[in-house]
Amino acid sequence: MINLTPLPLLLIGLLLTGCVTKAPDAETRRETSFPIPETYEAAVAASRDQATPLADSLLALFGDPVLSNQVQQALNQNPGLLLTQARIAEAHYLAEQSGGGKKPTLSASGGAARLKFLPNTSSANRFKLGLDASWEVDVWGRIGAFETAADYNVEALRADLSAARESVAAQFMQAWFDRITQQQLLDLTERRIASFERTEDLIQERFEFGTGDLGDLDSAKTDTELAKADLPRQTEAVAKAERGMRGLIGGYPNAGAMQAGEGTPILPELESEIAAGLPSSLLLNRPDIRAAYQRILAADQRVVVASADRVPGLVLTGSLGQQSEALKNLIKSGFDVWSIASQLSAPIFDAGRLEMAERAAEARVAQAIHQYDGTVLGAFEEVENALGSEEALKQEQAQVILALEAARKAEEKIRGDYENGLSDILLLLDIQRRIFTTEERLINLQNNRLKNRIGLGLALGLGV
Repeated sequence: MINLTPLPLLLIGLLLTGCVTKAPDAETRRETSFPIPETYEAAVAASRDQATPLADSLLALFGDPVLSNQVQQALNQNPGLLLTQARIAEAHYLAEQSGGGKKPTLSASGGAARLKFLPNTSSANRFKLGLDASWEVDVWGRIGAFETAADYNVEALRADLSAARESVAAQFMQAWFDRITQQQLLDLTERRIASFERTEDLIQERFEFGTGDLGDLDSAKTDTELAKADLPRQTEAVAKAERGMRGLIGGYPNAGAMQAGEGTPILPELESEIAAGLPSSLLLNRPDIRAAYQRILAADQRVVVASADRVPGLVLTGSLGQQSEALKNLIKSGFDVWSIASQLSAPIFDAGRLEMAERAAEARVAQAIHQYDGTVLGAFEEVENALGSEEALKQEQAQVILALEAARKAEEKIRGDYENGLSDILLLLDIQRRIFTTEERLINLQNNRLKNRIGLGLALGLGV
């Protein structure tokens, strides 16, 4: 250790401070390695005059206060979100800890000993009390870069939490509509059973009047029993959907504990179109993209840390102390022993370990950049897919509605013909099956459109 007076120490510190390493300009990382269009390519709205912008948040997509309340419960109680919050707290404390390296440390020490002097038998007590200070001068910015990297990591985790909150909200909303869908399908199954039973009664009446056939009655009973066979499965589907919602809220996944509202649940209608030409800049709202960017910044700072590890470090130390043979004198007396020193240390030969560590840090920057590019590309794909599905599902739903209207008109005519003896029962049973199959498809299409709209909002980073 080299002992220096305060003035040379100050000069050395100023000299080395002039050589502080700066972090790479990470702001350029906002640019991706591929061109980004100004607007999304998937054209949705046929007319801009009929289109409206997407809502400001996921919950504003539908404006259901009951749903909003349930989503808020999920955001407050979901175990995955609580875990992420705990990880952010840990990262925050670690960042605060890393920032403490810029400040001097001060510690107190004390001791007592009993000494015996040979060859005589005399002895003495020895009491010591001291203060020790140490400060690593951050001449290369290593400590500052380490602290900054930790701060960026905290920001990345906060963005991760935002992404997780949006994901949980979207999952719960989709589960909410799944539950309503399954309830509507259960109601449809019960209506199917009732319809087939009415057809049985009609055939039975005709048979009693001598105009019916036992074969017709058996055909009708077959459809009725098959519909009844679907009832337990559909009932369990409702219960399973309810368990899924309970799990997202962080409660025991028991069925029947949650209700989707008063009365018969109804899926909301999507009356508005998505505005054509949505700007691609909306994608910057996504928290996963913000998190990926923060991790680039953190990786850049860790390169500075690895580079600074290869150059000399300066540590200043100082101590004040007192020694006495009597404890009372130790307490009353002032410090009569002091020292101030500096220590320069630099790696000379380490078999290239520090150089490889720096190169590895640079490679991690490249990884973070590629991860950022991949996140952006994945986000664009999600948005384009959701926009494309929006139009495809809308057109499919319109055609299914027309098909259902035609089937109902046909059923009314065929039923009348059958009652007048002008039609076969098989035609009536067939058109009834078509009606219920079409209704089932329409219910599922409505659910898929709602879930796709939620997915689009999530892909655009609307937030909760």
